[in-house]
Amino acid sequence: MRELVLRALLGERLPEWRKASIERVKQGQTHNAFLLTLGDRRALCKVDTEPRTGVVNSRIEEAAIQRRVAASGLSPSVLYADEHCIVTEYAEAEVLNAGDLLSVELVATLGTRLSELHSQPLTGRRFDAAAAGRVYASTIADTETAEHCLAIINAMDEDDDLVFSHNDLVAGNILRADRILFIDWEYACDNSPLFDVATILAHHALDVDSARALLETRFGDSSSKLMARLMTHVRGYRALYWLWLANRNPDDHLLGPLRPLLDDA
Repeated sequence: MRELVLRALLGERLPEWRKASIERVKQGQTHNAFLLTLGDRRALCKVDTEPRTGVVNSRIEEAAIQRRVAASGLSPSVLYADEHCIVTEYAEAEVLNAGDLLSVELVATLGTRLSELHSQPLTGRRFDAAAAGRVYASTIADTETAEHCLAIINAMDEDDDLVFSHNDLVAGNILRADRILFIDWEYACDNSPLFDVATILAHHALDVDSARALLETRFGDSSSKLMARLMTHVRGYRALYWLWLANRNPDDHLLGPLRPLLDDA
């Protein structure tokens, strides 16, 4: 049924794509994504049944952000967006996986690319990890662990020197072609530059060599002081991720292995 709705939307809003073939694909955490193919052109369309609200950007806000970073060569361009969908150019690139990030050389390249990302203009909206955590925690039965996670998030190093941040830099949102590209700007807004670094490290269980490589290429500094600040964000990301997983699916198989890491100093 959604394919029929998408076909009608293309005919009305993107008539040049009305004859494109439509293939459902897995994109991030959603199956409501479709690959459009028209001759040698391809586009990606993500569709929502309801407008996006809460801790994520609306599709309109997401599109505005992606258009700006695309102009700087950091992301594919946006073709169309409304409150229910976003259509972007399909990047002919390799989606990274966790194994790719075991390469310290690639991680160092990511640090350089993060410098470009973080130099984008601020959005004017600060990422509120504590508020997001409370939203996730509100439906979780394990209140003891949820409260523990919220305490860890509240202990993250404060940084008044905010930068434009992606805030969801997992491997699946990083593409590699002739250069590194970033996709999926649902959470993008202003944050400490350490949070994006921490996400890469914590989500993929990278080691201290990778941490130093990221800090050196992003900040030119891998001192023990900066490393200690980074570790508060690593712990904060783990706690926020645990809450997100538990909110989404209390039986998720990752919840058990992740729980001991919440106490890892």
